[in-house]
Amino acid sequence: WLALHLCHAVAFPKGGYALGKIEVEPGKAVYYGLEDSERRLQERLKGIACDLPLPENLFISNHLERLDAGGLEEIEAFLLPCDTVLLFQPSEENAKGAEAVLADPRFQALDVGQVLAWHNLPGYDLGELLVRKGVFASASRGLTVHLSGVNSHAAHTEDGCSPLPVLTHLLSELPRLPQDCVPFDQAARVTVVGARLGSSAFGTSPGSARVMATFRTHREQDMREMAVHAERMVRAMSAAHGITTELSWADIFRATTNDPDMVGGLIRIADQLDMGYREMTGPFPWSEDFGLFTEQMPGMLFGIGSGVSCPQLHHPDYDFPDELLGYVLPLLVALAFDTELTSGLA
Repeated sequence: WLALHLCHAVAFPKGGYALGKIEVEPGKAVYYGLEDSERRLQERLKGIACDLPLPENLFISNHLERLDAGGLEEIEAFLLPCDTVLLFQPSEENAKGAEAVLADPRFQALDVGQVLAWHNLPGYDLGELLVRKGVFASASRGLTVHLSGVNSHAAHTEDGCSPLPVLTHLLSELPRLPQDCVPFDQAARVTVVGARLGSSAFGTSPGSARVMATFRTHREQDMREMAVHAERMVRAMSAAHGITTELSWADIFRATTNDPDMVGGLIRIADQLDMGYREMTGPFPWSEDFGLFTEQMPGMLFGIGSGVSCPQLHHPDYDFPDELLGYVLPLLVALAFDTELTSGLA
């Protein structure tokens, strides 16, 4: 009876009075009457509520699984702050997942105020926390250039228009773009990931070509500058050689930029948990779809080492180390319960 009285009082929107005279703060309450039948619970509630409707924040059940068979997880799920959302994001590797989530009315209805995510990182000590204020992971995007000329007989190349001069120029000059476009104190890289000229036809001079390159920068403004220069260079070289050009961008990842206050809160919690951490001196060169979230709201991505000898991600021998969860889960729970850090957290 006493526990049910307290739960009933707490569940009122503006707070109630326990035992009729003790004022309590409002909140959610769950009551497990494991020795009561549904009829007995109804009779007790009728006596407590005095014919008033039951508060919406009062949850009552006369069944709970054994604690070692799911019952503890059920209680913990109820106790987690109601403004914390666990989000599963599909399609991360193709840079489409975050965009789809942000455009989803169901996510928009959550009114998320800040976001956080973690990434396991091979090559670092198991359980080591890796943090950084500002840019944590780089921006990147892929450029594909299709070059169209005119085929000719291989014995009469003068009658055709080969894209070979344009292709060779791009293969040498695209990787030089960071030197021309990015300040000395910033990092950027252009990597040619694919190229093709003509086909396996020895009697024909090539009339088409394709080159593909990945652009990486720490800063979004540097990415925009390199992209503009690349497009100008491609079009100018193509026009000079009479080649038709088609450009397209794909796999566009924004830079993941961590909110400094959130990182400070993470470090504080790590100290409380006696968890070792490392503040990175520079951003990681790889990219994450999560950067689109941090572009639109305060957010934080942190890494946790999965072992010095752990194979790299995407390596055929990589296997997620289950023991890593022993480090991650206590940290995530502490973050969710920390009222200084979390507010409308996903």
